[in-house]
Amino acid sequence: AWPGSDGAGVRFVDLEQGWALCHEDLPRDGAGQPAIRLLGGANYAFAHHGTAVVGIINAITGNDAWGDGLASAAQGFVSSVWVEKPDWRYDSGAGWGVPHTEAAEDLDQASGPNAPLLYSCAHALLAALPATRPGDVLLIETQVTVEAWHPDDVNARILLPVEVCPLTRRTIQTCVDAGRIVIECAGNGDIDLDSVFLDGQGFLFGKDDAWRKDSGALLVGAIEPPDETDPNAPLERARWGMNLGSNHGSRIDVCAWGGDVATIGGQSSEPRGRRTATLNFGGTSAAAAIVAGAAIMLQGAKRAHDGTVLVGDAMRDALKKGREAPGLGFLPDLPAVLTEQVGPPPTQPAPTVDLWLQRFPGDDGVTPWNAAPVDANGDPLPPTEVTVTVGFANGAQQLDAKTTLHNRGAAAASGVTCAAFFGPLDPATPADPQVQLNALTPLRATPLRPSVDPGGRINVGAIGAVTVSPGGRYLLVLAASSVEDPAPDPLRIVAELDSNGDGNVPVGALLDALHASNNISAHVIAGADLV
Repeated sequence: AWPGSDGAGVRFVDLEQGWALCHEDLPRDGAGQPAIRLLGGANYAFAHHGTAVVGIINAITGNDAWGDGLASAAQGFVSSVWVEKPDWRYDSGAGWGVPHTEAAEDLDQASGPNAPLLYSCAHALLAALPATRPGDVLLIETQVTVEAWHPDDVNARILLPVEVCPLTRRTIQTCVDAGRIVIECAGNGDIDLDSVFLDGQGFLFGKDDAWRKDSGALLVGAIEPPDETDPNAPLERARWGMNLGSNHGSRIDVCAWGGDVATIGGQSSEPRGRRTATLNFGGTSAAAAIVAGAAIMLQGAKRAHDGTVLVGDAMRDALKKGREAPGLGFLPDLPAVLTEQVGPPPTQPAPTVDLWLQRFPGDDGVTPWNAAPVDANGDPLPPTEVTVTVGFANGAQQLDAKTTLHNRGAAAASGVTCAAFFGPLDPATPADPQVQLNALTPLRATPLRPSVDPGGRINVGAIGAVTVSPGGRYLLVLAASSVEDPAPDPLRIVAELDSNGDGNVPVGALLDALHASNNISAHVIAGADLV
């Protein structure tokens, strides 16, 4: 409802291990090729996961079951944490560098199938920085396993946010200082981050400012999908069985659904499938993707509203509007956030009815009247879209006219009626045809149904006793109305054009006036075409 809230003008980068960028529901460029570009690293592993994440934000499915991404008009990129730099030094003790020398199968953009790879979120961030601008979103969709002290397990190896790695944290700070919005998964370790002690770093996520080091990233936790039947039900931390659940703690800023998220991809059995989808993507991965989508929507709306973007703590503070989940931050109330930042949404006009009668082949209800085909005298040719015949019934001539009535609007038309008039042109003025006001005879019009759905059509007809000669010329007028879209009264239009009061009206001027409304279809017909 807010202009720009589809993410137009905003860029985002998904940072993780792999993607099926050729998935048929991801954006394509003008040449029909995948529009989402890999900025750095190797498209190596867990492609089903990356595809699901990008789909939450950027999918264009045209499918009601999964829907489009939250910010389908945003420009997406990806950057891999797997780097082909075997000569790099790595510090496994600090947890940011891990060598990998197994065969890398199905690399989309790697230099060789057996290249040793290094896992580095910092490298992925630095590759993303030049392709983005202040206000753009960097989404970190990875977590790390680190040995740390925890009350439940003194020497636990637990899943933690990637910023526990000093180099990654410093790189995140560099990106935040450059105006990027960094959104980071809190991790699925089911751990209270406040109680985690890291050797050499202390209580990195604790409440005590003497220890705590804030990277500037928005840290995202996961909640169970809310009970739609009870909007006031408590927000519960998402859990997925033994020792699996969303990390929690005072450092976490915001939260979102961590289960039952519909998106493309998500099928580990077919990680690079082009037509895969799931209805139960989850974890802090899903939650962070949803929050990233919300941030992109907000930035797009801000750009459209006043040309500005939110950076740094301004974005973090903006999204902290909504219900609070204990230890998981706030569930952003995006409509409230958008209203606070850019004002209420523009008033949307109610769906309208737009009836129109087919006047000539190719008529679309919008084309000007003078686009209708004409003969050498400038008179409209008998249109194939309007069938007019004259026969005999009860010893008198009987005219039967049929055409098609369309509804171009977004709402159903009700109480549909059709008025029809038929009369001769004045034979005394062949060079400047005139129609006599009192010569137009009403016919009995018959719409076949009293309603027309949006985009629908029905046949309409008119029938009545007439007098037609082969040498005469005649005017047929059809006017369709509904309760929502009434047609102007053709007889009133004729009367208004009778400027000198003699009862005669020039046909050319009358046709122009009648066809100012697409509810009306008027035609000059030669008697020779009828009898």
